[in-house]
Amino acid sequence: MHTTPRDLEEREAKRNEEQSKLDVEIDELERVRAELAALSDSKAAYRDGRESLEHRVRGLSESIANRKAALDDLEMNIRIDRAVIEKHAREGERRSKQEEPDSTRVTSAKKDSSGFFEKAFITFMLSIPVCIGVATMIPGLVETQRERKLTHTAGATWTANVTSARGLFLPPGETCTIEARLRSTGHADDVQANARIKCGGLVLYDRYDRGLDVMPKCAVEQHADAGSTSYMLRCADPGKAPTSRDDDHDPGHAAVSIDSGSGTTTITGKNTQSPFQVVLRMPQWSAPVFGTAKLID
Repeated sequence: MHTTPRDLEEREAKRNEEQSKLDVEIDELERVRAELAALSDSKAAYRDGRESLEHRVRGLSESIANRKAALDDLEMNIRIDRAVIEKHAREGERRSKQEEPDSTRVTSAKKDSSGFFEKAFITFMLSIPVCIGVATMIPGLVETQRERKLTHTAGATWTANVTSARGLFLPPGETCTIEARLRSTGHADDVQANARIKCGGLVLYDRYDRGLDVMPKCAVEQHADAGSTSYMLRCADPGKAPTSRDDDHDPGHAAVSIDSGSGTTTITGKNTQSPFQVVLRMPQWSAPVFGTAKLID
C-alpha cells in the first residue's frame, strides 16, 4: 500500500504529540529533582521523602528514554514517508510528460534546443577558472602527500554485527565486514584510511578504492604479538549528499563513524530520497595481520 500525504500528516501529528508529552515529562523531572535537592535535614523525613522522589526520578528517566527512542523512530519514518511521496510525485510527472501530445513535445524540444548552445557556451566559460584552479592545486596536493611520507601501510578487517537498522532491512545480528586500508607517517594520530562496509550482500559504504579520497583524520592503536599485528581504529567521514535529484551521475555517499575502541560503527545515508541509518557492534581489535610491517613506529 502506497504512503499518502494523509499518512504523513497523521505521523507528523503523532510526532508532535509525543514531543509535547516529552517536554512535560522533562519539566516534571526537573521539578522532582529540585524537590529532592531541597529536602529538609530531618533524617526520617529526608529518608522517606528521598526514597519516594528517587523512585519518581527513575520512573521519569525511563519514560523519557523510551519516548525519545519512539520519537527517533517517528522522525526516521517521516523522512522515509516524505521520500516515498516525492518519488511517487516524480513518477506521476514523468507519466504525464510521456502522455503529452506529439505536437507539445515537438514545441518543447524546439524551445530546449534554442537555448542549448547558449547554455553550453556559458558553462564552458565559467568552467575555465575552475579548471585553472584545479590544475594549480594538483601539484600542491601531490607535494603535500609526498612531504607527509605516508610510507607505512596496512590492511585491517573487523567482523561486526547489526545492532539496529532504519530504512534498510537488516535484522539485528546480521554479520557485517569492515575493511580498512590504512596509511600513516608512522605516528598513531596521523593516519588516513579508505574503507568498505558490507552487511550480507549489501554494501553500505565503499571508498576502499578511491585513492586520495580518504578519511583524513584518523587515529590508530597498534598491538603486535607473535608475528602478527592488530589495530584499533577511530575514523569518520561526514559523507556527501547527491548534487541533484538525478543521482545516477553523482549518487554521493554515506556518512560513517568508526570507533572500534567503543565497539561501535554508525553508517548514515546522505540521500534524502532513500534515508537510512545502521549501527554496528564491532570488536575493539581487528583480525590479526601477519607479517613484520607495522603502521606505527
